[in-house]
Amino acid sequence: MGNVSTSQSASVTKPVCYPTTCKAQGKSCNYIQDGCGASIYCGFCDGSETCGGTGIANVCGTPPSGQVTLSVSGRRDERVSSNPAGLSVRVGQTGTASFVSGTSVTLTASNSREAIPRTSPAAARRRTAGVGKGPASGGAATR
Repeated sequence: MGNVSTSQSASVTKPVCYPTTCKAQGKSCNYIQDGCGASIYCGFCDGSETCGGTGIANVCGTPPSGQVTLSVSGRRDERVSSNPAGLSVRVGQTGTASFVSGTSVTLTASNSREAIPRTSPAAARRRTAGVGKGPASGGAATR
């Protein structure tokens, strides 16, 4: 018997990729993937708009804002302030400020006491409201 040799060759065809566009994806800023392994630049935002400002990635927009209302009770001459700045309210008064929705607002009493006294978890939940979800109220501790 002799040596028998066979050879086979196969041709592999890559599928054709058609890259997407910023317009087709509804995107207006920064970079996005084109669907074929590359990035494409969609531009930048003008004026007061920011990229992703409305909560949609790669779309220019102005962030929504919400109102926070603070009513302060406690000892005379005390003040409750917010961080980021926007509220500074004396005892017996009410103040309102606008913040971008989703902003974490920290309240601080001028006398180094807790701005919202520790209470039961249920009472604490009633006192806490996110920006844009309705009024939040708290008071200086009255120990």
